[in-house]
Formats: sequence, structure tokens, C-alpha cells
Amino acid sequence: QPKCGTGSIEKSVTWGLNCELADMAPYQQEMDKIQVPLYYKTRTFECPDNRRVFRSHSKDSGLVKAAVDASFPQRHDEERCLVITAVRNPLLSIPSLFFEENKARYCDGAQSEEEVLADYEKFLGHNGGPPRQVETTAHVLKEFGVRDIAGAMDRLTGRGYAFFREPAADGPWAGCELLFLQIDYDEANSNLDIGLDHAVEGISMLPLESRQEICPKAAVNYRAMIEHEIKQEHIDRFDETHPEMGVIISYYKKLRRERKE
Repeated sequence: QPKCGTGSIEKSVTWGLNCELADMAPYQQEMDKIQVPLYYKTRTFECPDNRRVFRSHSKDSGLVKAAVDASFPQRHDEERCLVITAVRNPLLSIPSLFFEENKARYCDGAQSEEEVLADYEKFLGHNGGPPRQVETTAHVLKEFGVRDIAGAMDRLTGRGYAFFREPAADGPWAGCELLFLQIDYDEANSNLDIGLDHAVEGISMLPLESRQEICPKAAVNYRAMIEHEIKQEHIDRFDETHPEMGVIISYYKKLRRERKE
């Protein structure tokens, strides 16, 4: 899921497994057969012990998995398939997405706070990026048999990660298990370390790089976006096409109330 620590999770896993970036071209023939494009930010890594890591932002990453499986028909029963997806408070990931898409313009911090917030408010009215900020994770959860997104979120409450092991038998994730991470569970990322280590022994989470560290001159404007209210009217509009958005925002609001008590 974009803006949910994808890059840091990728680095943590590939660094921990000593992987190297590889070419997606060997899988293109199978992708063409089932009309799967090389999705935005889809990458593959080759690792020791015949391991492979794939990273994608697309909700249709299962189709990439199907193409990969077709490229390696000689699979063994003892092979293990692990899927990792993450969630982050949309009230934080949406401004992060806006800033990422406009980094070249805003990173120098030269714009006034009013100018940035006016552009951000227009962005919130789009039907593209904002409502899709939980789309990939929600889709993957559904492919693992999860129909109750609120229930899946509640499973994160106690420890910040959860495993799901019942993918559709006729789907691309058959035989796989899913690790669901809450990327902003605590500042120390202890849940990410524990969850990743349970999934792949010896893997721990590398530090997450903050937007303020990437664009220090724009820190004030970025903070203004974080503090800018995403109104209920925005959330209602997001829900029209992506009803999981309201569910996940409600989870974070509930979590914030509980932690204040």
C-alpha cells in the first residue's frame, strides 16, 4: 500500500535476506498472456537459497504472483509463500501522498502555508489518490478471506500485527500466508520487528525516514498539512467508492481515544 512504509519494509526484507534487485523481464511473457502490465513500483529481487522477493503497490499484485508462478512451473511442496501488507492512519498517509506527488515543487519550502493548504484542499476533492489510500491493503485482505475489515483492524489492537492463513483456494495466493502490519503502531516500531521476525526469522525493521528528514525546509508546511482537518464530507465522498476508508479511519480515531484514557 503506497505511503505505508512500503519502501522501508522492502529494504528491511531484502537487506535481511541479502537480496539483489533483479530484472522483471523474465516474467513479462507470462504477464502479457494474462494482460498484466509491469505495475508502477513493481520490483523483484533475487536472494540466496533460491528465494525471491516481489514488491508492488498495485491492488492486483496477485496477478503478478500468478505470472511469476507460471514462469516457475516446477514448484515444490515445501516452498513457502509470505505476503506482507501494511496499514497507516489515512489522515497521515493522505497528506504524505500529496507531498510525495508534489515533492519537486514543495520540498524547498518556498511556498506559503496558505498556498500549500489551498492546493492540498483541491487534492482532497479528487477521486483518485486520496480514497485509494487503503485500497491495496483492503483488497489483499479480501483475497485472504477477510470480509470484515473492521475485525481485521481490531486484531491489530493488541500487538500491531496479525497473520491470516486462509486465502481463496483457487486464487493466486493459495498456499500463502499474510502478515498484516500496522506501520504506525508505536514510535519504536517494536511491533514491526516482532511481526517480521515471526514471519522470517532474523528480519527486523529498518528505521522509517520521516518527511521532515527528506525535505527539512518544508517541515512547517508539511506539519500544516498533517494538522489540516480531513472533514467528514471528504470521508463520506471517499466511502462512495472505497467504503473501507471510513472503517479504517474510525479504527484510528477509536485507538487515539483509548490511548488518551
